[in-house]
Amino acid sequence: MSIAGIVISEAKWKDIGEILARLINKSRASCVVLTDRMGQIITQQGYASHFDTVALAAFAAGDFASAAEMAKNLGNPEFTSLFHQGQENHIYTLLLSEEYLLITIFDERTIIGRIRMCAQQSGKELSEVLLAEEKEEPAKEEEEIEEDIGLLFAKEIDKMINQTGS
Repeated sequence: MSIAGIVISEAKWKDIGEILARLINKSRASCVVLTDRMGQIITQQGYASHFDTVALAAFAAGDFASAAEMAKNLGNPEFTSLFHQGQENHIYTLLLSEEYLLITIFDERTIIGRIRMCAQQSGKELSEVLLAEEKEEPAKEEEEIEEDIGLLFAKEIDKMINQTGS
């Protein structure tokens, strides 16, 4: 499956969905959104009909970009999480790696400590799945290239044999 320019196998896609579903259930969050660092949504789960997750994902990516500059100003390499508290809804965003953000949206039915703990655990699991997917992809490409080169050599050898045989 290919989303936001990322190729994810069906098995990994299922794993990601299960991790996000567990995060929703354990944390009591309203919605979770997995995005790339540019704010493109990879997938989401939960109840999100009363807000625009596409806009929230873009804002979260921008938020992390500006927070990275603040961190550098303070002598830190980067902040790994951000929390925004509203009157009704709150957002906790976790940096999973150089490439991914996990956005957790929640309300008064849960608390930030529970959200942070559950999101960090899910973030570790998601990072393992996503990094494993990235490592598998080059291996597949190399196999395809080797197969293509093998076919080209076979065709060239056939041509040479046919030319010398005529």
